[in-house]
Amino acid sequence: MREHETLWAVSCQARAFLESGHLSDGLARNGPVVVPRPVRSHGWPGLVGR
Repeated sequence: MREHETLWAVSCQARAFLESGHLSDGLARNGPVVVPRPVRSHGWPGLVGR
């Protein structure tokens, strides 16, 4: 996972690849999932967009 100021970028891969290390077990054309981070208001977590 890579953490940025406004988002998280999370990569995922097949368990078989992680266990074997063989490229043929990997997920082809698999990019990261981008997850927006919640906006903090007044320094209080959980107050999104207020």
